[in-house]
Amino acid sequence: MAPSDPTTGAGVLLAFLKPTSTGGNEAQPDDKLALLSTAIAGNVLGIKTATQYKAANTAYDKQHLFVCETEDLARVNVKQMLKFLNGENVGGEWDVRAYSEVQIFGPEKSGGMSARHISYLK
Repeated sequence: MAPSDPTTGAGVLLAFLKPTSTGGNEAQPDDKLALLSTAIAGNVLGIKTATQYKAANTAYDKQHLFVCETEDLARVNVKQMLKFLNGENVGGEWDVRAYSEVQIFGPEKSGGMSARHISYLK
């Protein structure tokens, strides 16, 4: 069976944030980040939910990850998402990537994604 078009259908956007130095005040970016998931879901067209994760290893340069679910990747504009994130002034460099849903393993939980940990292999 041929794969479906990867730019349509369900998927996720992964938004990685590499924080920049805040001049010794490390709490301020986390305060802004605490509200960012709600802002993404409410302001970026096509995003159904957004969940924030923080790196388990403090040595990672990209310390924050936002997993944004969509029911149709065709409705989400990655450039618009990046423009929105840069406008939020959280102090850092964003790396946004879109992934189409291929297969779900295990029982589906109500309320969307049920992952507690995400492994990112480089």
